[in-house]
Amino acid sequence: KKNSYCIFNKQYSKEDYEKTVSRIICHMQETGEWGEFFPMHLSPLAYNTSIAQDYFPLDKKSSMKMGIKWLEQEEKESIVKSPPDSINDASEDICNEVLFCQKKKTPFKITKQEFKLYKKLNIPIPKLSFHTRHKKRLSMRNPRTLWDRQCHKCNTDISTSFPPFREDIVYCEKCYLDSVY
Repeated sequence: KKNSYCIFNKQYSKEDYEKTVSRIICHMQETGEWGEFFPMHLSPLAYNTSIAQDYFPLDKKSSMKMGIKWLEQEEKESIVKSPPDSINDASEDICNEVLFCQKKKTPFKITKQEFKLYKKLNIPIPKLSFHTRHKKRLSMRNPRTLWDRQCHKCNTDISTSFPPFREDIVYCEKCYLDSVY
């Protein structure tokens, strides 16, 4: 901890460190590893439980073909216990209970911090798991694509994440800043 010129926790002199680092970099450039992410098969996380699944969705078959880990998530066929409709009808004991997502039937829990926030803001306890709510939020985002459109004010050509078939008003940066400030 807090040492300088270390490689894999081994201390080197400044000169030896710089020589070793340049030798490692040359080797990695020769093997094609330099500048690359770790291979996905080395990830400790299953692909479908990582944020990669949100941006580059794969199915189990494709994941397995690529040699990437996949986690089977069990669906519970038990009776879904619904949390109360009002936060005022719930006690902090709900944090000790396992709730089931009404859509996916997967188990989830509410933490004490979440419960306190819901209580403070007078928000009902969610009936959907965090992951289901997160996927729903992601589906409302614009797709990760740029389209060529024209500024609504000055007709300048611009690139935007708002597709042309939507009737959203889009401005170039200059017109936007003029309208805001």
